[in-house]
Amino acid sequence: MGQALHVIAALFDRTPETLDWSQLRYQHTQAIRTKLAESRSPAGTNKMLAALRGVLKEAWRLGLMTAEDYHRATDLPGVRGERLPRGRALSGRELHKLFTACANDASAIGRRDAALLAVMYAGGLRRSEVVGLDLGDYVANTGELRVRDGKGRKERLAYATDGARLALDAWLAVRGDEAGPLFWPADGRGRALVNRRMTDQAVLLLLRRRADQGRWHRSLRTTSGARSSATCSTRARTWSPCRSWQGTRMCRQPPSTTGVTRKRGGERRNCSGCRL
Repeated sequence: MGQALHVIAALFDRTPETLDWSQLRYQHTQAIRTKLAESRSPAGTNKMLAALRGVLKEAWRLGLMTAEDYHRATDLPGVRGERLPRGRALSGRELHKLFTACANDASAIGRRDAALLAVMYAGGLRRSEVVGLDLGDYVANTGELRVRDGKGRKERLAYATDGARLALDAWLAVRGDEAGPLFWPADGRGRALVNRRMTDQAVLLLLRRRADQGRWHRSLRTTSGARSSATCSTRARTWSPCRSWQGTRMCRQPPSTTGVTRKRGGERRNCSGCRL
């Protein structure tokens, strides 16, 4: 929300620290809404209006605004509208090339990249979610993954099945059982992987590198984390790796049914495509 306040304050040639928020009235907030709606998406505009309402509410609580001024200034309807999500779904051929590029790398980094890609597609994890996984979040005998750092601070369970599970087990055979993040980064100087947490930007860079190795130069952008780049690095939308971690066989199921569907009592079943 801090960035939103910077944008709003800039409309008055001020900073959030120098702008007197308590002096804003309905005519000012309505002008802010109109200006933001002209240049930003509906979702982005509503986010900034929420930040504005929050600041004005604090000003009212501190006695810097009257109740009437506060309610008038915040009586702003949300901006309606919806835009298509950024990025696109990867084709089966493109996904196959990514896994093939990982398989051609016999180093530990090749196994790590294959496991990371497989987990993201099988579990529908965002970049920020997959780098937030710890070794203790993975249950090897069931393939369960506990996502603790989900969007909106929501926890959920995902499952690595079939090809994704094979790829993850292959990576863990190299990684070992040392406590810490599930996926380790390289130190950037050609030496072995080190036990520390990866960043979501590092995931984007490795995806681009594997795409170049597969001679596939289309943009890899993502809608999660930094919100600036590829579908391939966020949630799976169409394809999920099954059976072979190299991606030679795919499960073409919608994201809501890809991988595993939970049932009562903790039971689970594979999707129909995985049983082929």
